[in-house]
Amino acid sequence: MPVAIVNFMFKWQELVGAALGPFLAIMLAGIGYWIKSWIGSRAELREHLRQCEISTSRSINDLYDAREELKGFVERLNTVIASIRGTTNPSAYCLQDTNFAPLTDVFRDASLPAGKIRSYYLHNKILFLDAGLKNINSSIEKLRLEYDNLRKKNELMVTLKAPPLEQRETYAANLESFASLIGKFTQYVDSGIRTIVQTKVYLSKQRQNKRWFIWKHEGRSFKFYLSRKSMDKFHRHLDAIDRIDEVLKTEVNALLKETERRAEEKYRNA
Repeated sequence: MPVAIVNFMFKWQELVGAALGPFLAIMLAGIGYWIKSWIGSRAELREHLRQCEISTSRSINDLYDAREELKGFVERLNTVIASIRGTTNPSAYCLQDTNFAPLTDVFRDASLPAGKIRSYYLHNKILFLDAGLKNINSSIEKLRLEYDNLRKKNELMVTLKAPPLEQRETYAANLESFASLIGKFTQYVDSGIRTIVQTKVYLSKQRQNKRWFIWKHEGRSFKFYLSRKSMDKFHRHLDAIDRIDEVLKTEVNALLKETERRAEEKYRNA
């Protein structure tokens, strides 16, 4: 082989090696960065899911506390109402009352909606829960103020010497309406409890890495859709939430029954 050709081949190899070396270094650095980012992202997701579990547990405990305190308050209200209704003295005024339920704000982790979940269903449940807890806390304060106003109006009727029978009837009717309002509010609290239980059931599946279940109900790949609209309806629509709610119904009811049992036992022994 001519010397010139050999020299050319050596120079060509040196040129390729000089160009390939930095390229491989950049490529390996890129792969390393991607792996590091992926590991960091997975760790961040696991930590957020763990925080969701802790926060929802605190919230559901507070909701049960609030519900039971409100039930006790309604029982005391009914006792007061019975006392007023049982008054027969035509000249008697009634000022009986009872203290409002000793409630504090239900725990609400405002950071949860901002975290990455990688689940349309779970993300929306957390949004629903966040809005619901915010509304419950503001409603508790409004109920407390409304009850104070109700008592002040009754005191004013007595101060202004309204006819005793009218005063008693008005006061009893107002207390009955307020007790009914509290009853409706506790139903709203129950819906919040159910939302948390649904969230916890799905959280458990994510934390246990049940990929088949999650892919089956939220995955996009390897599925046939007639149109983009049908695909979005399956994955990014409120219908998808209702569909998964139905799938989780048996597990949710079982967990809800267990949490109700524990709550009943807790307050029975309190």
